[in-house]
Amino acid sequence: MVPLDTIRDPEIAASAEQAVDFIRSFGWCGKVHGGYLAHWRSSTFAVFKFHIGPTRPSAKDTVWVVVNHSPRACSVCDCAEDWQDALKDFIWEMQRWLKSDPGNIDTGRIESYLKNLRDDLLSTAPSDPSLGSG
Repeated sequence: MVPLDTIRDPEIAASAEQAVDFIRSFGWCGKVHGGYLAHWRSSTFAVFKFHIGPTRPSAKDTVWVVVNHSPRACSVCDCAEDWQDALKDFIWEMQRWLKSDPGNIDTGRIESYLKNLRDDLLSTAPSDPSLGSG
């Protein structure tokens, strides 16, 4: 994993900033102690791992955040073992959201995107948590 303070790519840095803003928006996140880029697909999605100072005893001190670029979405997961688990959780949450009939959304396009993302995830070696191909 790549520490966030070493990232120089502006697109990755913008995704990291969005992820930090997202987790800070929750009442259970008191402080972000550090973060890492766990996986990156250029212009598609990024998965980050953060160590936080939780404000509630029930909140965990490590969370994963997926930042998706199109459709624009963020997801937080505190039960993942690795970036692949966090991405699986993101896919599950997006599918659940689609079932809620979100209205004016091209659900077919998003369902196809999620299927491709899931297929791509299954083809990624779990032993390679490094940066994805761009």
